[in-house]
Amino acid sequence: MKFSRPLALVSTVALASSLVFVTGCNKEEAAGKSTAKAAKVVEIGDLSKLKPADLFPATSGAQGTFVTEGNNKQEFVLRYSKVVKNGDATSITMEVLQNRKQTDISTYRADSKGLFQTSARNGIAFNPPQAIVPFPVKKDMEFKEFKYSGIGPFNSVATGEPTSGKLEAVSRVRGVEVIDTELGKIEAIAVTSVSGYQAGKSIYRIRATTWFAPKYGIVRVTQQIQRQDGQGTSLTLKLKNFSGK
Repeated sequence: MKFSRPLALVSTVALASSLVFVTGCNKEEAAGKSTAKAAKVVEIGDLSKLKPADLFPATSGAQGTFVTEGNNKQEFVLRYSKVVKNGDATSITMEVLQNRKQTDISTYRADSKGLFQTSARNGIAFNPPQAIVPFPVKKDMEFKEFKYSGIGPFNSVATGEPTSGKLEAVSRVRGVEVIDTELGKIEAIAVTSVSGYQAGKSIYRIRATTWFAPKYGIVRVTQQIQRQDGQGTSLTLKLKNFSGK
């Protein structure tokens, strides 16, 4: 049985059905964290001045190109097609593209309480919205957990299974980490999430880490999907280039 539309991100971002599937995969999601000290690092700046909307590009049309790691390399584009400010809140629409074709749309909201995902899988809503990064972000909040329980789109399912339903997740902010990208080393806020759901008769467990950096938005993603029968898939996305408008 094949999975349909494997996804990536602590939130839900639809990618493609052609990724490699493995059995019993448990790849270390921190593989992209840099331990080198010599290279110049793009620093995140003063956390006390950071606002939730800063974790995505400020203008519509910015986009990042990502490459998957491993033998089956593929490229994906995350395009922030619409960024709209309404008072103290900002709404963001993010498109996922492969081979210049749109494969998914996700939406987000940034307000005084933090960054939230409001929909994925081309419009399936999270009810309530799913917290991605709670604010304020402080150095002493590392490993602080926050939970989600609601209804929303599933990260990945097999063909014919439901694509939305009850979701449970436990997430934590790991703090600021230095990661490798093809643009160099970037300081980013790391958020790890472990989520689970039942789609039909199948039970899924997802472990994902997403790194967010001001100006760039998402700069790295790792994800492991496991099903109760032992089938699963692993995915790592590394930022290759970025263009802003």
